[in-house]
Amino acid sequence: MLKIREKKLKKKKRGFSMLEAVISVFVVAIGLTATMSLVSNGLKHSLDSRDQVIAAQLAQEGIELVRNIRDNNWANGYESFGEGGSGTELPIGIGSDNDRYRCIIDYTGESSYKCDDSFGNDDFTLSYVGGYYKYDVSNKTKFGRRVAVVYYPVSEELEIVSVVSWKNDALQGSAGCNTANKCVCAKAFLTKWGE
Repeated sequence: MLKIREKKLKKKKRGFSMLEAVISVFVVAIGLTATMSLVSNGLKHSLDSRDQVIAAQLAQEGIELVRNIRDNNWANGYESFGEGGSGTELPIGIGSDNDRYRCIIDYTGESSYKCDDSFGNDDFTLSYVGGYYKYDVSNKTKFGRRVAVVYYPVSEELEIVSVVSWKNDALQGSAGCNTANKCVCAKAFLTKWGE
């Protein structure tokens, strides 16, 4: 009887079989693969969200910079939109959606608002210099900004459209601009002050 018990105990103390070891390695590998996939996707979506936030802020900055020109003109006693050669004149365009997005603006000064039909896509690329985004030849980023200003004479309003893209190719107008296309658009209407 004692020998039978010893044989049963010896049988129970054996190690894992080869099949059990292979299955456990397979289960651990699947778990690690799933975990790495989740971490990778989470990081990608986090970076996409960061780019969307930066682009939205840059688009809003484009609107605010045009508003600043209007406000400074008014504060200095000039006409709000800089008509008549006084103050900083806002280049105002009327045209097709693609034609009117040929303006650049940044915070570096009054001369930093320029419109030109000959601007290429690289001219709209923003650089990151000294903690700020601006148009510069060094430290180019993936973000590009175009600003359009359209004047409506009947209501004496300006429509400002600021479009920011971060996929390093042609910036488009506001019509096809969405985050799926890696593009953000901000619009605002400005009126004349005290005139």
